[in-house]
Amino acid sequence: MNNKMLLVCALGFSSLIVGCGSDSSSESASDESNAVKKQFSSEVVGTWEKSCFPIYDPLDANKILAYNSMLMTVKSDLSSTSKVEVYATSDSQCLSSTKTITMGSKFDVDGKISTDESYEAYAVNIIPKSIDGGSWESESTV
Repeated sequence: MNNKMLLVCALGFSSLIVGCGSDSSSESASDESNAVKKQFSSEVVGTWEKSCFPIYDPLDANKILAYNSMLMTVKSDLSSTSKVEVYATSDSQCLSSTKTITMGSKFDVDGKISTDESYEAYAVNIIPKSIDGGSWESESTV
C-alpha cells in the first residue's frame, strides 16, 4: 500500500512538472520572437535611398514600365514612410519626375527562414497604412 501511494505521488508530481514546463516553453518562444524582432529592427532602422532604378513588368521581365527613385525612413517601432518619385519609361536618367507617391506602412516580423540557397533571411509582412498620390496596386511603384 505504501508503494502504491509513493507511485501515485511520483506520477502526480511528474505531471505537475510537465505542466509547468509547457508554460516556460511558450515564454521561451515569445522571448525568441522578441529577439528576432529586435535584431531585425537594429538592422533596418534608418534612412534608405535608391536612385533611378527600373521597374519591370511582372508579366514580362524584359519590359520596363517606369523608373523610380525612393527614399524610405524606418523608425524603431518598424513603421516606415516612403517617398517615391516616378519617371517615364524613356527617362532612364531620371531627369523629370511624372509623379510623387508617399506611402506609410509597418513591418511585421514573422521570424527567420532559410532560403533555397541556404541563406538566413527574415520573414516579414508589410502592412500598408496610407498612400498619397498613387495606389497600392500601381505597377509603377515598388
